[in-house]
Amino acid sequence: MHIEVRRIEKNELAQLSTIAKKTFFNTFVNTCTAEDMNGFLEENYNEEKLLSELNNSSYHYFFATINNEVVGYLLFAEEYKHLSILQQWKALELKGIYVLQQYQGKGVAQALMNFYIDFVTKNNYEVVWIGVWKHNEKAKAFYAKYGFIDSGYTHDFPIGNTPQTDVWLWKFLTEKGNIFWRKSASSTASISTFVVDSWNALRTSLLSYCLVWSAVYSLTAPW
Repeated sequence: MHIEVRRIEKNELAQLSTIAKKTFFNTFVNTCTAEDMNGFLEENYNEEKLLSELNNSSYHYFFATINNEVVGYLLFAEEYKHLSILQQWKALELKGIYVLQQYQGKGVAQALMNFYIDFVTKNNYEVVWIGVWKHNEKAKAFYAKYGFIDSGYTHDFPIGNTPQTDVWLWKFLTEKGNIFWRKSASSTASISTFVVDSWNALRTSLLSYCLVWSAVYSLTAPW
């Protein structure tokens, strides 16, 4: 099965809007109310908004097609507003890989990811990242296969009035970035160890205090 990945043209707005709404709905349909879902789809995937993004040179939209039929799409952008710590590197946010349900498991998502990684490599990006709903274990497992790891950072991603949280996954592509990540992970581990050790020490002190107080009370009790 040959899967072609090609840039989306402005005259394909209606098709992009349709597949964007359908794939997002199918992915998150059971996570919010129908009202919230409908409002989110209309606000974020209307043709006017999509056209503004297609006109933005930092945004890159691509269709995946099989025999000229659109079966999925890819969006990535050079944008730092959600995770400003990455401004010290040349970073490219993977904003989404979406595939129609009937074509999932047929290599479409892999083809889109491979295209993205190839783009990243050819353009010398230093780090790639994506926000994934914290309960979407399938997506997190997919990105883990490509070396994405949990950054420890999160952000709110509400659907209408339904609160949701995304975790930021990232992958460093240079030694400088990997050194940063190792130091960051080490610092986090040290803080966690300190908190655990402090809690254990406090618990031991409280237990000792309770035992002493109990013994004193027993000795001074009137009975």
